[in-house]
Amino acid sequence: QHYFIQSNLRMGDYLRIFMHPWDTIWWLGRNYYNKYGETWPGQDEPEPGFTHPSPQKDFMVVLIMAFFLIFVRRLFESLVASPIAWALGIKQCKRKPVDPVPVLENYLKANRYAAPDESTLKDLCKECGLTIRQAQVWVRRKQQSVLSTRHTKFVESL
Repeated sequence: QHYFIQSNLRMGDYLRIFMHPWDTIWWLGRNYYNKYGETWPGQDEPEPGFTHPSPQKDFMVVLIMAFFLIFVRRLFESLVASPIAWALGIKQCKRKPVDPVPVLENYLKANRYAAPDESTLKDLCKECGLTIRQAQVWVRRKQQSVLSTRHTKFVESL
């Protein structure tokens, strides 16, 4: 028998299990129903004062907690981590914006921002009307603009 299949299953159950993956036999075993067709005690009606979990309420609680954690994280980054970075001398620098050159942008996106070799760069320069030096500078600036700054890396690592 395979390690992921329960040992109390019969050979005839395998086809039904793989056809119906949410069947109770797959997850809870053959003992989930007794000989009278009843389920485990407490599955149908909970004890007085207790209720079954509500997926909608649980999802809302998790969603609210997630937004709260995102808010706390942003607050921490702006009020604690950024002043620490500033005190350590890690400045938040603005990179120079890169002028759009569609031919070079399409090449970089297709090649995952890898720099072109000399022959490819010459062909791209002919298409976009730039010199080789201008294209090299443009590619280097575009590659740098995609990367995170040292300040951002520091703040997010705290």
